[in-house]
Amino acid sequence: MNRFYYLPIKSLLVLHLCQFFGTPKITFGEDNKVKEEAIIPTGVIRILEPGLFDYQSSEYLIRMGLWGISFPQKNQPGFSQAINFCEEKLLNTKVEIKIKKEFNTKNIKLVEVYPENSDQSLNLMCIREGLGWHKEDETSRHGPYVLAQIRAKRSELGIWANG
Repeated sequence: MNRFYYLPIKSLLVLHLCQFFGTPKITFGEDNKVKEEAIIPTGVIRILEPGLFDYQSSEYLIRMGLWGISFPQKNQPGFSQAINFCEEKLLNTKVEIKIKKEFNTKNIKLVEVYPENSDQSLNLMCIREGLGWHKEDETSRHGPYVLAQIRAKRSELGIWANG
């Protein structure tokens, strides 16, 4: 028989949350009884589509998008490669985020993301690999992005291999 069977429902819920979110933080309430709170880790928790992800801060869940880059849609060639690349670089890693635009018309915070131990942004990496294309109207022809896209096109990388 499962040893947790006799625990109260609240304790089971806390144990389940601790498995998902991390170790519990134990504090004492006014009545000197133990209160358990789950510590919520910060970082990227979900990739919705290439270049669009949810970031959990210590207090808020924030939807963010990569600034200056567009990706293929779900039914287009290159979509699966782009989403796999974003998942590999963002999930379960520490990232540095630089905000480029507070919120766009879709209420998404536009950012440049620097994966741990990398001196170049994920935005630039995606353009260099041919996984997406530069949105010139959003960046005012940001030099490194323009050059990366020209190189990817000439080398026929990623989406540029399909014409």
